[in-house]
Amino acid sequence: MASKERRYKLESSYRLFFLCIVVASLVGCDTSNEATNNNDIFNSISRQTFENESYFFYIDETDLDDIRPVFESKETGEIKNLMISPLSSLTNVEHYIYGNGPFVYYMKMDYDKSGFYKETNRLSIIEVDTRTFEETVIYEENTNMVRDSFLGLHTTDSIDFLGITSFFVDKTNIYLVIDDNQIRRINRLTGKKDDIIQSASVFSNVAYDGKFIYYLSDTYQIVKYDTQTENEIVIPDVITTHFFLTDTELLYVNRQDSHRIYAMDLNDSTVQKISNNPVWSFTYNNQYIYYTSKLDNEQYRINRDGENETLINQDKE
Repeated sequence: MASKERRYKLESSYRLFFLCIVVASLVGCDTSNEATNNNDIFNSISRQTFENESYFFYIDETDLDDIRPVFESKETGEIKNLMISPLSSLTNVEHYIYGNGPFVYYMKMDYDKSGFYKETNRLSIIEVDTRTFEETVIYEENTNMVRDSFLGLHTTDSIDFLGITSFFVDKTNIYLVIDDNQIRRINRLTGKKDDIIQSASVFSNVAYDGKFIYYLSDTYQIVKYDTQTENEIVIPDVITTHFFLTDTELLYVNRQDSHRIYAMDLNDSTVQKISNNPVWSFTYNNQYIYYTSKLDNEQYRINRDGENETLINQDKE
């Protein structure tokens, strides 16, 4: 009798242990949401700014002859250049940045000068660890056949330097948004390039959450592209010319309701109208929505819930 009781307890323990393994495996199988939630959201319409816990980063265009990325300390308000080393007269920093957590990325172009003309020589993407502000060149590509082997970088000679409007990266790839209506993926280790998305509106409005790329189709629908499986899903019942992705929702200009701003919940797809006024475009900073009205072409600010509309020009006065 005691033997049967021991055997029953042992079998029960095995069953409980097996059940724990099954539950743990089910919980651990789908890591896509976790990966997405740990990634800062990128929106191409705000490609000149990024914010993390310590700093606010932006492209300083105060001096048009010296456009550069800078950062402002949230603690002290001090503003400094993001780049440690000064640029030469034959180097330009592009007018956009990408950020994720403690890392900020910028792109620069080096030129050769021949007479009155400047010719693109090299594109570089630099990663800045804002905990130490150490810089790492994560990608370089040359127009000539010289290989920067001493840097341990993969370089090639066939990229089209012109027309890049923004970019974003993950651990494996670099994604270039190009104004000839495509998104190009470059493998950071091998340098292999392929065009993964083609759309007439893709260069004007793109978002990325660490796994999915959101872009506008030729029919003004929002398409969700899975960078891991390469599958695409068209988000139903949304027709727009302008959108902004957050952690929890998709803000967009609703063409089916006179270009008013709407919000769609990413979890249950419920839709809410935010603005009563028709708008041309808008941006969002996790606190306020700033939009340009179609009625008077003025800029306004409203809360996320659509309340407390304020005329920006009037606010400045």
